[in-house]
Amino acid sequence: MNNDFAIVIPNCITGIIVVIIALASLREIIAMTGIVKPEHKYSWLVYGKYDQNIIIRALCNLGYSKEESERFEKDFRKRASRIEVSINEENAPIYLVILLSAYIMKFDKKIQYGGNTLSNSNYYINTMEMTHNQENLKWLTEIMICLLNKKGEFTTKPDVFIAPKGGNPLFSQSVARRYDRQLILAKSKEDKSRVISDDIYERFSANFEGSWNIINEKKEKTCIVYDCNTSGGSQLLSIVKEINELNNNTEVKLTPPSSVYILFCVDKQPVEETGNKFKDHGLELYRYFDLDEDIKKQLHDLKEKCIKEKRQPDFYNKNDKKAALLIIDSIKKKSKYFF
Repeated sequence: MNNDFAIVIPNCITGIIVVIIALASLREIIAMTGIVKPEHKYSWLVYGKYDQNIIIRALCNLGYSKEESERFEKDFRKRASRIEVSINEENAPIYLVILLSAYIMKFDKKIQYGGNTLSNSNYYINTMEMTHNQENLKWLTEIMICLLNKKGEFTTKPDVFIAPKGGNPLFSQSVARRYDRQLILAKSKEDKSRVISDDIYERFSANFEGSWNIINEKKEKTCIVYDCNTSGGSQLLSIVKEINELNNNTEVKLTPPSSVYILFCVDKQPVEETGNKFKDHGLELYRYFDLDEDIKKQLHDLKEKCIKEKRQPDFYNKNDKKAALLIIDSIKKKSKYFF
């Protein structure tokens, strides 16, 4: 009896192993034939890690060890999950919020920043640092392109792109290059290298860096004035005023712009004050949104949450996108959304 029992156990184990091997083989055959569509609800029962195993086997056949093959396959999947999504009108504001949250800084005491108009805040968004990262610079540029495509008051590409020298020159240069257009950086009145002269030609040539060919240009040129962001808008307004002065008092054929473009306004002043400052000069200020202390806090909270998870705010993270959408909803409720 004992001998019979001892024989039955190995036979049962062997039978189970044979069944498992047979099922695995059948599963692989079904996967190879493609009878079950991968998008089917229960397709994982058939395919499992079939695709991964094919890649690993192929790499092993090429001479890589199993450990190397598995590492490569894991890296492939990681890269595939981060395939770049093109910026469009629907996702551009989301990407902008996530970028800003990654580079916002919080201070215990209020700080001051800005050009002619100083802002007082416990927060600072370091867009200059942001644009030193080539990937972020590319995203920020595409976000501006999306704004220009939707709000741009021009039927053809402007001939000249003009931005404040004291703004974000890396960003300004990147946008101009995307349009393959001439870039001019305009000095502010506070710039120590600004030239003071009674000759309007001399002032323009020296203070609008990169404008060497504009004065003698016989063909009329159009221009666009833009920057990454503004705290009060004084530098941008000053640029437009000087272009108008040049147009009204010389024969230089540079058409003054009717609008100014930024990604966001960091000033917490009332929305109507921000808009009216430009409208009083016959200009429209186009941007995605304005920020205030509460919205900045929400941006910083998103950053802190990601830091606790030992990562940065990420376009490809579903939870970060949900958080960004909630921030955008908050901006809309405050009537600070303009895109």
